[in-house]
Amino acid sequence: MHSFFTFIFLFFCLSTHAQFIVEGSIIDAETKEALPFVNITFNHNIQLGTTSDIDGRFKLEHHETITSAQLSYVGYLNKNIALKISETPLLLEMERTDVALEEIVVIAGENPAYRIIRKAAKNRNLHDPKKVPTYTYDSYNKMRVFDQHNHPRKVAPKDSVDHNSIDFYYTMMEIISKVQYIAPDKIQETIIASKLSGFKDPTFVTAIAEIQPTSFHKDNFLILDKEYLNPISSGCIKKYEYRLEDTLYQEQDTVYMIRFFPRKNKTFDALKGVLYINTNGYAIQNVLAEPAQKQKIHLKIEQQYTLIDHQKWFPSQLNFEVELAPRKVDTFTIQGKRYITNVNLHPHLHPKDFGLNKVTINDDAHNKDSTFWIENRTHQLTVKEAKTYQVLDKIGRQLPLDLLMASINELEDERIQLDWLSVNYTQILEFNLHEQFRLGLGLYSSYKWNPYFSVGGYFAYGFKDKEWKYGGSITFRPAPKKDFGFQISYVNDILEPAAIIQNTHSLSKKVLPSQSFTRRNVLDQMDRTYEFEISGYFRSFRYLRTRILGNWSYKIPLYDYRFVSDNEILQKFKFARIGIQFRFAYKEDFVRMGNSNMSLRNRYPVVYLSYTKGLKGVMDGGFDYHKIVGGLESSFFVKGLGRTSWFAQAGWVGGETPYSILFNGRGSYDRWRMFLIKNTFQTMRPNEFLVNSFAYLFIEHNFGSLLFNTPTFKPEVKLYQAIGFGWLDHPEHHEGIAVQDLRKGYFESGIMLANLIRLPMFNFGYFGLGAGAFVRYGSYHLPQNLLDNFAFKIDMTATF
Repeated sequence: MHSFFTFIFLFFCLSTHAQFIVEGSIIDAETKEALPFVNITFNHNIQLGTTSDIDGRFKLEHHETITSAQLSYVGYLNKNIALKISETPLLLEMERTDVALEEIVVIAGENPAYRIIRKAAKNRNLHDPKKVPTYTYDSYNKMRVFDQHNHPRKVAPKDSVDHNSIDFYYTMMEIISKVQYIAPDKIQETIIASKLSGFKDPTFVTAIAEIQPTSFHKDNFLILDKEYLNPISSGCIKKYEYRLEDTLYQEQDTVYMIRFFPRKNKTFDALKGVLYINTNGYAIQNVLAEPAQKQKIHLKIEQQYTLIDHQKWFPSQLNFEVELAPRKVDTFTIQGKRYITNVNLHPHLHPKDFGLNKVTINDDAHNKDSTFWIENRTHQLTVKEAKTYQVLDKIGRQLPLDLLMASINELEDERIQLDWLSVNYTQILEFNLHEQFRLGLGLYSSYKWNPYFSVGGYFAYGFKDKEWKYGGSITFRPAPKKDFGFQISYVNDILEPAAIIQNTHSLSKKVLPSQSFTRRNVLDQMDRTYEFEISGYFRSFRYLRTRILGNWSYKIPLYDYRFVSDNEILQKFKFARIGIQFRFAYKEDFVRMGNSNMSLRNRYPVVYLSYTKGLKGVMDGGFDYHKIVGGLESSFFVKGLGRTSWFAQAGWVGGETPYSILFNGRGSYDRWRMFLIKNTFQTMRPNEFLVNSFAYLFIEHNFGSLLFNTPTFKPEVKLYQAIGFGWLDHPEHHEGIAVQDLRKGYFESGIMLANLIRLPMFNFGYFGLGAGAFVRYGSYHLPQNLLDNFAFKIDMTATF
């Protein structure tokens, strides 16, 4: 009898502590897409509930029997469902509503959503992961490419057959990585495993981490080519409308579901979507966001945050979908998912643990076996995902897909890799007034053939001057993964005289600012140049790149010019010189892609400095001089005003030197060649001025769509201002050319309406044509004809 009562007592205790589990997925009834962040309550008890995760999954354990579920979601009809626990996992469907939610009007008092948003905006920085002193986490990324017929979120009944779909995706990619961070901005992601269907060595996988923002706490987000205003930034209430759509109770906390969209008649780059605000710190728990206006390439963001150690909200799932429309019938989509696990908010990290690249990849990342992937995937592959690898890997063994992938490995060197050979695409076709059309070819051994050095050269022919040009180089890289190397090079070519920056040899482009190739279109004065150079470059202090050089050249002006010095007239010139050049880019981020370190957008000014010493009497060099050129460029976004970019440059030459070594006015005016050339004087003739010391400033402000933003008319208003001062100490030394300097100041202003005409590019984006005008004024205006002071320019852009 005692044993009987003991059994009854234990049964009663166990039954009172029994856990009833309900789990499943929620999908759209029509499209069969998974629905993230659906509000779910059970047994008509608002205190008993949860939300679906970013993949539409949900799970709840409770000691009471769960008999019903109530579903609510923005844009969908509320649904009440009777449950049978024996049927789990459940597949629940929701139907869209036709109600125009944007027309909802709150009459009595302030919409409570505004009070919640104000608190969330006030606490935004407190919950920003970037404010955590240090952290580490593990990451699993998965990316798929599909169209509307084989959408991965669609869940078809088991007994149905979709004759319009295929049983694999167009592309499948996976990445497993470890991320470490030290505030305020040291971050490094190390890829330890990667897979790409059809490829053995997917070298570009490092770029996947840069597609979407990793947190929703900045004032603005750079999505593709636009800066979007955060709906919980300061002052956001003046730009956005908010609607409190639902309330969910989670244990001791409350979660508010707030829909946001831009106010009417507000012209700015806006998002729309849904925010889930948790009263525990009024932090973002979930986000659904996308640009308010449909783009040719349209990005959707889904983010989920989890409270770590009861103290910090941290991203746990980050999804994106990029919709492409190469054809009007089908919309292709790139879908990426990132799952974050093993978050550590108190790791012991040291700045020395961080290398140059923001994203790196281990040498054996592409060689992980199936056992490794099964053990380390956050979610195992579906049947369709596994079939994608089987089918495309078989195709990859039959077709040279890896050769196509490797073509991007040497983009930093302006080359396309073709197995053991690389082609320099900048040397194929060119136009200038001296040669008119110039046709050429540059061939080099690729770093795939030998990772330690590359040898090659180019040749070109000018159709007007009927002359051949050629050059060659040998480049050594003792440590391929280090930013270090040296080069021996020779050119027999025509070069611009008095150029402020001369990127003749490829290594100079690693240090000096890039020059617009379109400026050569307006040049007619050239020096025939025979030049030999030995140079090397290396990186120190992480953000400083240095190049040293020794150079010998022989220049013959192909125009009327004479240099007069000590009663001697010279028309051919020999130079021997040594130099050192610096590029300092504070906190610049790099991503390793193939053999190249690709620079990301820099948030801080970039500084350039070049010093050259002419050596008279060395290797028959005829001139002793010092030459210094410095530059500073930056770009920043101002909320509500747009983006401002500026470029400042100054230089000085000390010593008696011919025209070739001095500086021109950096003009780009040509009546018939009207394309805008950035960071030049648009109204100045290319050879109008000559100086041996100067200071130039170029400013561009782009209002973006802040002034005009309608469905059919979206021009971007750009304002320009350029100022230049320059001095020429000994004009009597130069004969046959213009010797006017800029000591009184050259001033130029302009306005451009970009994207006046927007033409679809294969339905992926838009090719935009804009027009504008620039005017010169001040001491160097041209009095003979008023129109000579104006330059009318055309601007070309690519947008999404």
